[in-house]
Amino acid sequence: MIARSRILAFGDRAVAALVIVIGIARVSGLWTASPNWLTDDLVHIVTPILVIIDWALFVPKGHLRRHDPLLWVLIPFAYVAFAYTYSAVGGRFAGGTSVSYPFMNVAKHGVGGVALWIGGLTVGPVAVGYVVVGCDRLLARKLTSPRASRDPRPTDDPAPGS
Repeated sequence: MIARSRILAFGDRAVAALVIVIGIARVSGLWTASPNWLTDDLVHIVTPILVIIDWALFVPKGHLRRHDPLLWVLIPFAYVAFAYTYSAVGGRFAGGTSVSYPFMNVAKHGVGGVALWIGGLTVGPVAVGYVVVGCDRLLARKLTSPRASRDPRPTDDPAPGS
């Protein structure tokens, strides 16, 4: 049970950090709205907000390791590998394009340009990941401090001398 919980917690936090980066990129205007603006906004703005709320309220704190953000970035790397492999075997993405995101277009940006984009998109999730790790540790300390661990609920024990 512990190993499974650790894997689920790792995956949950990895997705949270990556979705936060997607939300920041979408809100900051790093890419513009498309004809599918409603689904884009639900996926790229609403989902990150809900993931942050879920993480803050429901995910146990204090279990992240220092190197977790470096592992989390393997998820987008796997997606990039999938996208290029899918395209190489003739697959097409939405709109009939051979790339899923404009920054992955080697014909337009060249190998160096795409590598710079991917490098930048690696730094962002790792940086956000370390913010998540810092928040996780801070919240874990606050939740386990002597003040936080006092039980404020009244007891049924009679008061001394009654």
